[in-house]
Amino acid sequence: MINACPYCGAKNRQGILFCEDCGKGLYDKTDELTIPGRNGSSSLSQEMIDAREGYVPLGDDQALVMYIRNAKAPITIDTTHAVTIGRKGRGVAPDLDLTPYGALEKGVSRVHAVIQVVDNIPVITDVGSTNGLYLNGNQIPTETSQILCDGDELHLGELVVHIYFE
Repeated sequence: MINACPYCGAKNRQGILFCEDCGKGLYDKTDELTIPGRNGSSSLSQEMIDAREGYVPLGDDQALVMYIRNAKAPITIDTTHAVTIGRKGRGVAPDLDLTPYGALEKGVSRVHAVIQVVDNIPVITDVGSTNGLYLNGNQIPTETSQILCDGDELHLGELVVHIYFE
């Protein structure tokens, strides 16, 4: 099923919480939130940039790669659109399904977070996860976005992920 955005009318894939074009929330719980849209209409706040002083943007020739602790191979994130991260269940199919990595046992929500790259800056947003999203040991408040930097460590519940720009 494809969800039409009530703000811009763009068609979005099933399981997406935020419009891939304009970044507005697609459901009642998310309708007042925005994340940067694919069309670049939203921008990063200066407060977000200041919070990650010294960050280096993702290079044009680099990929955003996730290394999951104890996994055999890394996962390259498609940075051309917003990517939902979570686990399959009850009709939910996130873009990046962490079920094969023990997501259920480690407390990963069905839709845990969203990663999007804006102006070569990767941003992660906790979209209401049950067991929290932590960046380098600090909890990202629900419905809040943070810039990702090369070498960051994420905890999605108890699932540990390292982010690299390669």
